[in-house]
Amino acid sequence: MHITASVFINDNESGLHADFERWLEKLAPEKPHSQYAHNGAEDNGDAHLKRTIMGREVVCAVTTGHLDFGPWEQIFYGEFDGLRRKRVLVKSSVSRAGREVAAVPPALVSCVNGGTVTAHWTTCSAMVVGHQVLRKTRNTKIEGNTMIPEKLQEIMKTDGVVAIATLGADGPHMVNTWNSYLRISPEERLLIPAGYMHKTEANLRHNPNLLITLGSSKVTGLHGAGAGFLIKGKAQIVTSGPDFDVMKAKFAWLRATLAVTIESATQTW
Repeated sequence: MHITASVFINDNESGLHADFERWLEKLAPEKPHSQYAHNGAEDNGDAHLKRTIMGREVVCAVTTGHLDFGPWEQIFYGEFDGLRRKRVLVKSSVSRAGREVAAVPPALVSCVNGGTVTAHWTTCSAMVVGHQVLRKTRNTKIEGNTMIPEKLQEIMKTDGVVAIATLGADGPHMVNTWNSYLRISPEERLLIPAGYMHKTEANLRHNPNLLITLGSSKVTGLHGAGAGFLIKGKAQIVTSGPDFDVMKAKFAWLRATLAVTIESATQTW
């Protein structure tokens, strides 16, 4: 809650985020500062106008403890000035009988209250818990929670099999790895060592979308012992750069890194 920040619901797609930024800059360009009567001791008149356009609140349905979104919808936090601590207020609805009928998911509360947030675009969604840096301006930064749910991180630390599905010109393909092989990059991509994965690489050139499932019987889930997740995202095989180097240091045998940009991570059990 700040006068130059917004909360809104839309698609977690980088092209759209760039479109938002260009569109808002056309409507309320930052410079020249002298064009705004508000600018005197401050220089953020444009940020106030951008916030007014994008809005200050969202209303979400909650079903069985989880945010009930349409396809691709996520909650976004937009910061148009930056470098301030933020406060996000989350309230749940109450039935006529006084019983809470749409309790706020604990993960969401953790997401929106869990740290200093000063990133230009961040996202916080049901099962996609935390903040993901999508755009940065005005020397902004992000601090606080991770994009990847704590329960999913807990699973990644246990024994278990990961299934990775891709779709190529000649149909679907499945490959496996181990939970404990997965890593999270500073930019919150999911990194997976690739010893072979040649068919996966070919499929991703045709279609960058993939599905990942993983679980563990040692982690408490939605219905007791055992927890699992379905991850949807876009991926690429990388053979150089930071994502490759950090994984090569841990897994000398890999030829490449499968770098996954997570679009949703849904706990299925």
